[in-house]
Amino acid sequence: MPGYRWATCITINDEVVHGIPRGSIKRGDLVTVDLGLKFKGYHTDTATSFVVGRSTQKQWEFLKVGRRALKVALGVILPGRRVGDISQAIQTTLLTGGVYPVKELTGHGVGRQLHEEPAIPGWVTGGREMRVVLTIGMTIAVEVIYTASETKLKISEDGWTMKTVDGSLSAVFEETVAVTKRGMEVLTN
Repeated sequence: MPGYRWATCITINDEVVHGIPRGSIKRGDLVTVDLGLKFKGYHTDTATSFVVGRSTQKQWEFLKVGRRALKVALGVILPGRRVGDISQAIQTTLLTGGVYPVKELTGHGVGRQLHEEPAIPGWVTGGREMRVVLTIGMTIAVEVIYTASETKLKISEDGWTMKTVDGSLSAVFEETVAVTKRGMEVLTN
């Protein structure tokens, strides 16, 4: 991201994305590590969330829903399907699990630039995502970005970190994949 000078984004608990790394992580924190790699002129993007030390049952269930949503979303990727099929898979899995997709942020195409078309929302708007068809060779970052409550986001005092307005937990699970003849291949993991 232009202007961002750290090698990775680290968010804690109610922080959603673009967290500036700092030395304040403690046992019981829900942490997301989001990073990208540029290789031979091409970008990748990946993220995972976890609890430092032992998780509570509530944290464990919260993270389980996100992991499942990513697995289900990746499972619907086939040439000829639409971006909206990915969006629907994420939304349905999250809502069924009692958590909420973040509507201010999306997955995205990835290639020579970190953020390219198409946008891949984690919810169905009934708009553009239903028109974009997945084709062999597309590379996309599928992002499951979600919160424990239906909340808005705000930018924190550091000018970068986005966090939940109501202080609810957030997590992100993300993989960069290539659309193949038989479905997809995970390029990060």
